[in-house]
Amino acid sequence: MSNDLLEITGHQAAAGPAKRQKVVHHRDPPCRPRAARIFGPFRTVGLVSPTSVPFTSLPLGKTTFQITTSVGRCLHTYDLRRGLNLVFISRPQTPALITATVAWKEKVLAAWGGKATQDEIGVWVFERGKKCGELEIPHDLHEPVEEIIAFGSWIIGRCSTRIEVWKSAKYEHYTTITPTASRGTARGSSLSGGICNIPTYLNKVLVGKQDGSVDIWNVSTGKLVYTILPSNLDSGAVTALQPTPALSLVAIARVDGSISIQDIYTDKTVLKLRHRDGNGASISSISFRTDGHGAGEDGREPGIMATAASEDSDVRLWDLNNGGRVVGILHGAHNPPSSHPKGDSVSGGISKIEFLPGQDVMITSGLDNALKSWIFDANSLSTVPRILHSRSGHAAPVTKLCFMPTNSEDADATGKWLLSAGRDQSLWGWSIRRDGQSSELSQGPVRKKAKKLGLLSKTLETDSSVKLEELKAPEITCFASSLNRDGGMGATPGAGRIWTNMASRKGTNDTSESGSTGWENIVTGHRGDKYARTWFWGRKRAGRWAFETGDGTEVSTVAESQAYGPGYSEAFPTYATLRTWGGKASKGRDRLDGRSIEQNIDDITEIVWNPSSFDNLAIPATKKRVITALAKAHMSRASDDVIDDFVEGKGQGLITLLHGPPGVGKTLTVEGLSEYLERPLYTISAGELGQDAKKAILLLDEADVFVQSRSSNNPHNALVSVFLRTLEYYRGIMILTTNRVKDIDDAIQSRNSIKNMINTAHALAVDEMVPLSRSHLEIVIDLDKEFQKDYNGAGQKANESSYF
Repeated sequence: MSNDLLEITGHQAAAGPAKRQKVVHHRDPPCRPRAARIFGPFRTVGLVSPTSVPFTSLPLGKTTFQITTSVGRCLHTYDLRRGLNLVFISRPQTPALITATVAWKEKVLAAWGGKATQDEIGVWVFERGKKCGELEIPHDLHEPVEEIIAFGSWIIGRCSTRIEVWKSAKYEHYTTITPTASRGTARGSSLSGGICNIPTYLNKVLVGKQDGSVDIWNVSTGKLVYTILPSNLDSGAVTALQPTPALSLVAIARVDGSISIQDIYTDKTVLKLRHRDGNGASISSISFRTDGHGAGEDGREPGIMATAASEDSDVRLWDLNNGGRVVGILHGAHNPPSSHPKGDSVSGGISKIEFLPGQDVMITSGLDNALKSWIFDANSLSTVPRILHSRSGHAAPVTKLCFMPTNSEDADATGKWLLSAGRDQSLWGWSIRRDGQSSELSQGPVRKKAKKLGLLSKTLETDSSVKLEELKAPEITCFASSLNRDGGMGATPGAGRIWTNMASRKGTNDTSESGSTGWENIVTGHRGDKYARTWFWGRKRAGRWAFETGDGTEVSTVAESQAYGPGYSEAFPTYATLRTWGGKASKGRDRLDGRSIEQNIDDITEIVWNPSSFDNLAIPATKKRVITALAKAHMSRASDDVIDDFVEGKGQGLITLLHGPPGVGKTLTVEGLSEYLERPLYTISAGELGQDAKKAILLLDEADVFVQSRSSNNPHNALVSVFLRTLEYYRGIMILTTNRVKDIDDAIQSRNSIKNMINTAHALAVDEMVPLSRSHLEIVIDLDKEFQKDYNGAGQKANESSYF
């Protein structure tokens, strides 16, 4: 007998029990390159259950269950009581793709590798997402572990031609069992899907084979105990095995769609069922309800079995009493597989179903990258469950990805959200901080229409020429976003219409609806489509407008910017779509009423700044230094977390008042500062002023009416009060100009406080890269004295040529 591995074949087992032997392997650990810790994987976003590896569940006392799925090279664990919230991500990642998982005693075992010829193979043990051990691997194992189970003191792994047995106490390899290949089966592929153990049957495992038979092995002695033969030799390979709640009974599914409930003690078929009369997909998953309800006329008897197939999207519920019958079909539990126009496959079908022990809850995972929980209502007349929780993501590769902007500069939400589009024709928003907030942007009642047309279930297929893909917008090829005037989740949904073509709409456009819904924040272009579509980010749903290109060609590029138009009291974002025939013209659409303009874009170039223009201003050098130092200090602030006031969000802006007679260069100073800082300059009215910091310098020219002193019983007082409050919460750079310095309101003059004077002196010191000194304070004090002279009526002659 070889001293490196103990192998037991079917012939040896028939001759008698094998002797247990301690096997010591001298297998050098592989040398893996040390990965960089800085750029190591942190977490996976958007993957829930994208592989064919079934999920595994673990009860935590009597309060909750944890569901673990494979997402390639790591595991995701979700807590059922928390609404399938993500609680653990396994680390480190496995060296190769995970091929099988099982939950066992608060631990999760994950087998990996073996898919490629040179792949390493291993089985790692994780607890609370951290690796805590690994199983000893025999040196001659070169095929992946496709299924793994754990019971008693054993851990069993099924490969395509052999069965590996480990002791669970120390994770040591115990033995290898190699069943004999069945006659007529492919070489190197004697075992098929299905391995299980029966409670109360000590050390026994049942293994499905390619010829439809089921072997019963004693893993302790390595002896083949018995072989259950199929009643029909043409039934095909075993596709699923599942023990029933009744003692000694096991459910066996085969390729031809047949299901037999077999008594392994007497080797008799207790019940024979057929899945869709053999015309559909073969069953890949079976589960039994164990809470004692669901069957019988009143639904209060035990005996419910659920079946599902990887090529189908339905879950069938069987009442096994009185000969067995289908009592309900959960149509479209997951999306069915579909064909993409480019030849790619959009994943679908069901990978596993499982009734939680003693509960009226069923868990399903699909190849559409979804994990769902379903609950059976006790007082409902329906035998079909309703959805309880759902976690999902893209069912096809992601094609476009970007971070969402924030509604203000340096806001706390920067980098929190990802926006992605995929080949499954969906648009998703992903939260980087809290995984449970991620969701798909709705395209309307797509699933409701699909169910009505029978597109989510093969059993409901009709002769309709409509495909599931045609109910959704085409694949997204480009998008742009801006969160200005986002209505948020609390906004009303509006009239409910989506993607209205404004070119074909008659009559005037009512923009009052935007006041309650907020404005659409996202615009998308689609493959082969002449329409650009809008979306609400806050409500995560499709928007109201579909903008058509002028020549009817495909939209290739979209953009979004803010514009200021006549008749609007605030900035309104404008969408722009670019035609595909060379970029000769662009078409813009205003998000309020769909008005469009066309302009030539051939001559659009990068902005050429002229910083030297500021040096040519004929104003004192000291005042130039103060203006530029304050602007640079404000622009260099890393965030809004600067304590400028006891009230949060107050005093975060830079508001400067330039005063002096007409013609001395107030407006020219602002224009020169814009060139010097290389920042855009926007000239606005007070009604267009918002609280959001913009990456521009705002000029409120001739602001006399807003800074004029108030008097009793004057309607003008309300205007000044509102204006002052708006200024206090503005976060950007704003410069006001006035000719009437003596008429400035006391409330505006009082903003020139000691704190502001010290901040100005500090800005001068930072700009010169020297410590704050007395000379900096003296410069600011002299400027304040000059302002007080002008404010009190003196110094007007000097003000003819100098001002601040």
